[in-house]
Amino acid sequence: MELLERYLQSVGKYLPKGKRSDIVAELRANILEQVEDKEAELGRPLTIEEEEQILRQYGHPMLVATRYLPQQHLIGSVVFPYYWFTLKVSIPLALLAYTVAMSLSFASQPVTIGRIVGVFLGYPQIAINVAVWVTIVFAIMDFAQSKYVKNNKVLYAWNPRNLPALEPKGDSRSQSIFEVIMSGIGVLWLLSVPKMPFLMLGPAESFLKYIQPAPIWHTMYWSFVGLLAVQWLIEIIALFNSSWRRVRPILGLAGQAIGLVIIYLLLQTSEYVVLTEAGRSLQQYQSIAETINTNFPTALKVAFVVSILQMLLKTGKLIWRRMKADTAMVQRNV
Repeated sequence: MELLERYLQSVGKYLPKGKRSDIVAELRANILEQVEDKEAELGRPLTIEEEEQILRQYGHPMLVATRYLPQQHLIGSVVFPYYWFTLKVSIPLALLAYTVAMSLSFASQPVTIGRIVGVFLGYPQIAINVAVWVTIVFAIMDFAQSKYVKNNKVLYAWNPRNLPALEPKGDSRSQSIFEVIMSGIGVLWLLSVPKMPFLMLGPAESFLKYIQPAPIWHTMYWSFVGLLAVQWLIEIIALFNSSWRRVRPILGLAGQAIGLVIIYLLLQTSEYVVLTEAGRSLQQYQSIAETINTNFPTALKVAFVVSILQMLLKTGKLIWRRMKADTAMVQRNV
């Protein structure tokens, strides 16, 4: 029954990951039992319209999911799914707006330790403000709904045939193998660049006769190689040792932090390319070198801010998952 699987998929999107598989399995068994009873009564398989009728009796996927969630006191179960969905959308949108604003700010001003700390401390306050205002708005909506809306079906008008199509289930091990291969290719590519600069510059390799990387790149090169090699090693270990998969996100954050240090050190210099003897005698290459040295810090600043905010987002996800896991454990022990 494809329609049933699409229905269960939609319900699962509103359930916590820790309980999703168990709840969906229970719901599937209940619906299939009702389907079998109906088929036995009619003496034939159900038509698509009859399948729809059974699913309609269970209700909108969002509403069904709330029956398996802890009871909410500030916002009732009728409005809560809309509240939760809006909250999950609003906070990432706030992060996106914050990223754009900080990128523009860093692009026009110097990068300092104080400003970096300010970026880390600034987003949580914005996220809290967004959550508070969304909660206030939906608390008012919940009050209005409970006082003036008598038919909740108006809020959950839906058609089973409009359910999203089934999503293909990915093979996590195949994805891990792909990541190992791509990481390995990345390390080999970076090791090959000094002897084969065409791999990075393409046709622009001819410019190396006039413009070459500044000395700082010779220092930073092995830092990049070491960082990619460590990440590759982590991917290989995680492929064969499942316990490493749980700590891989933390190790990934550590690698990203090292990358931030490298970018920060690059921002401390004002020279990223230098002219060769041949380049110093040609005005056009002097202008190109000056343009690169002037504008490259802007690109580094944008990459710096984006990396910081990616770390914030990943850290938030790790904390959120940990909180949900702890909550689920407490509920199991009660």
